[in-house]
Amino acid sequence: GGLITSDFKFTSGNEKVTAGAGTLNALDALVDGSTTDADVLDATLTSGALLTPAAIQNIETINLSATVAGSGLGFTNITGAKKVTLTGTANSSLEDVNATGTNAPAFEINNYNKAVTLNVLTLAGTTAAGTAESLTVKASGLTAAGTVLAPVIPTLNLTSDVAGTLETLNLESAGTTKNTLAVNLGGGTTAVAKTVVTGAADLDLLMAHGAINGQTLNGAGHTGVLNLVVDRNGAATAVTNLTNVTGADAYTFRDSNAVGDALVASGLASGSTVALTYSTTGASSLAVKGAAAGKADSLTLVLDNAADATNTAVATSLTVTDVETLNIKSEGGTTAGSTIAGLTVTAGSTVSVDGATKLDLQLAATSLVSVVEVKGAGAHKVDFAGAATYAEGKNLTIDGSTATGKLTLDGTDFTGTATAPGVVETLTIRGGENDDAITAHTGANARSVIDAGAGKDTVNVGSAANVTLGLGADTLSLTGLTGGITVTDFALGAGGDVLSVNTGAPMTFGGLVATATGGADGVATKLSILGFAVADDAGAKAELVTGGETAIIVINNATGVAELWYDADGVAGSEVKLATFENITTVGVLTDATSGFVAANFGIWA
Repeated sequence: GGLITSDFKFTSGNEKVTAGAGTLNALDALVDGSTTDADVLDATLTSGALLTPAAIQNIETINLSATVAGSGLGFTNITGAKKVTLTGTANSSLEDVNATGTNAPAFEINNYNKAVTLNVLTLAGTTAAGTAESLTVKASGLTAAGTVLAPVIPTLNLTSDVAGTLETLNLESAGTTKNTLAVNLGGGTTAVAKTVVTGAADLDLLMAHGAINGQTLNGAGHTGVLNLVVDRNGAATAVTNLTNVTGADAYTFRDSNAVGDALVASGLASGSTVALTYSTTGASSLAVKGAAAGKADSLTLVLDNAADATNTAVATSLTVTDVETLNIKSEGGTTAGSTIAGLTVTAGSTVSVDGATKLDLQLAATSLVSVVEVKGAGAHKVDFAGAATYAEGKNLTIDGSTATGKLTLDGTDFTGTATAPGVVETLTIRGGENDDAITAHTGANARSVIDAGAGKDTVNVGSAANVTLGLGADTLSLTGLTGGITVTDFALGAGGDVLSVNTGAPMTFGGLVATATGGADGVATKLSILGFAVADDAGAKAELVTGGETAIIVINNATGVAELWYDADGVAGSEVKLATFENITTVGVLTDATSGFVAANFGIWA
């Protein structure tokens, strides 16, 4: 190469040879007879093509810097090398490496954000014959560049001249910062049977679905955070089987072409985090390893599209079975938020919804989850995909009490089972501190218990329910003629709560109405408000029959309980007590001034 004098000879000492840019060539022969010293070759590759020297023998360390794309070093005539390091600014290749037994040197890739092709001479060996191939790679300073949608990821391409399986890839994540490395298979390398990850630096390890599916990855000896990134591009609805993966702290699923392959993975570790960075199509599912026999398995699913301005949608359905606690977090995206259609979990499970971005979570009708906890600042929505029939004695709680976003909690499709006497399936909904929209169940054989919490909430009720509106000027909307509704804290007066009623039929109201027990019309343009000394259902019914009203409010002056009665036709026997309002304050016998109801307390009546 022109840098070594004609009389230079290697000795048993530690020699260093420096091959400047473009000086190492195919005619060079560097031969050291000693195998016990520590010789070094530093070479800069600039040819833009594969260079195969005539001979490099017993040079223990070879340090390479690739500065021109396409440059590479052929190992056909290289023997006795123990370590090969690679750095530089251009894609490169290391070709015809003998990886059988202990023949291959250890490779180190340092401060390199390009792609290197590591080509193995043959992969025809087998473990049984003692000819298994293995590679050892140490990575440090590998950082992804580019944009989130078009990342430039440091890449290790594993190829071979003779097709087969690489039995073992030993991968060490070193350095002081997180490494990001993609491992691709191609050119004769059909699989890596076992990948062993060690080191202390965090590692994002990216592998295609086909490269990791069913293969062994052992990260037990890795003390940093190991995030296994799986590219499901082209996988469609095929399962990514991760049963043989151990030591992974987190999983990230991406689709490099963003064409929406389903998210289908099995063998996940309980307690781990799964990040989804794209929107799916087709039925998706996640399965935790050994969960069928477990009693306290958990999984965290983070929806965070790689493009910050794009929402993540899990379309069609998502099934997560035998996981007792599923935590879902929505991040990134726009105010429209992310969505999960048709979530199915094992009956009795707890689902948590969290995150700063809205998540529209639709529970499959067969899911029968026990608890949905809603947290975070996102304007989250929880509802059902069709009627969800809960078994006898099984209940559902949707708890948004710690959330700060504006929630939509819709229990319309919650349905109970025809039960034994005294057993009623209960839907409990708790709102947060913001302005929430809450809808109670409308199905049969059930009861709702609602605590709307603080904020200016809207509560829709159409069946038997106990309702606490909480702080704030809330709107209570009663729908239908089922009745059995109790409201614990309706706030009267200007700035108080608002009552709207839709019975599904036209409503008319009388003018000033007085009864033998005393009373007056509190809101003449709306309906009659009557006072009774004690509870008097018979008196309320009689007033509906004879007074010309379709609805009245009667107040028990002794207990401060108000009742809303309805009668569609004025015929005795058809009266319905729609709702009971507790803790209504009156002063003595009810008068116009002391009923507490004012025009502002009445919304839309139809």
